[in-house]
Amino acid sequence: MSPDERIDFSSLDPAREPARWQAVVAATLRRAEAVLQERRRAQDPLNLIAQWMRPVLLAAAFVLALLLPLELRLELEERQRQPARRLASLSVEWAAGAPPSRAVLLAALGGGAR
Repeated sequence: MSPDERIDFSSLDPAREPARWQAVVAATLRRAEAVLQERRRAQDPLNLIAQWMRPVLLAAAFVLALLLPLELRLELEERQRQPARRLASLSVEWAAGAPPSRAVLLAALGGGAR
């Protein structure tokens, strides 16, 4: 076949043999409907839930991967703030009464008695 030779597509013309064309279309629609009916039958509630299990687990893993480092950082910051909070509570007690001892102040700062 040369590049100048034209391809004859007349056999694909639906108007050429309308009855045959209608038969082909009808057969295609019947096959497509059969496949769709089979899929609808397979789509019971348990199968629907099972299909969503994987995406939901992936989403949960993604959220966990985002929140876990944030939680660890907040825990670290909380541990760093505890000595300051203990010192603040001692200051409030001191303002209300007698001053705390050196050992109590060092324990509040996390250094312990020395």
